[in-house]
Amino acid sequence: EGGRVLDFACGTGTSARRLASRFPQAREVVGYDLSPHFVAVGRRLPGTGLLPKAEEEAASRTRLEWGDVTSTGESDGSASLVSLSLVIHEMPRDAVELTFREAFRVLKPGHAMAVMEMDPEAPGFARLRSNPLLFNLIRSTEPHLGDYFQLASAGGVEALAREVGFSVVRREACTGRHFSMVCIKGGVADNRFLPGGSYGQPDTHM
Repeated sequence: EGGRVLDFACGTGTSARRLASRFPQAREVVGYDLSPHFVAVGRRLPGTGLLPKAEEEAASRTRLEWGDVTSTGESDGSASLVSLSLVIHEMPRDAVELTFREAFRVLKPGHAMAVMEMDPEAPGFARLRSNPLLFNLIRSTEPHLGDYFQLASAGGVEALAREVGFSVVRREACTGRHFSMVCIKGGVADNRFLPGGSYGQPDTHM
């Protein structure tokens, strides 16, 4: 209740606005992207009639910022959730590690980084990798795909999350070709009081 959600590599803000719609109790959703062009387009979309109704309604609680997700400038422990959706396959491994470290830094104790990505061990992608011609054609537009598939296989991405400090890491299939991974930052999370100082639940006792 009243928390902040950060959406890393938000593009034109579709994922950020959908997060704001999905979590109406959040105070705001802040999307970061390295492309000033995507951010500029995303800022202009609300009010154009081009957005679905749910995104349009959530746009007032969504803010898009031009910035590097490995160094956002956010305060330590200021976010309740960090989301990365179809992001890390676009990065070299060292950038993935820096991104995970930044997510860990900005999260409150007891809160989570959520990752959704391609699963190289899913049957569909396994077939793709077994065809060198097709795989190389795809990799020509995705220069880090080979490194990413290596990282995301045999528990590598979970190991990286644990390495940067996340204490609980859970990975599951979410589509026939994608996984979701939730990584919890350890520590004490006292969420009884809202940001304004009021108690989180009304007193219904006599």
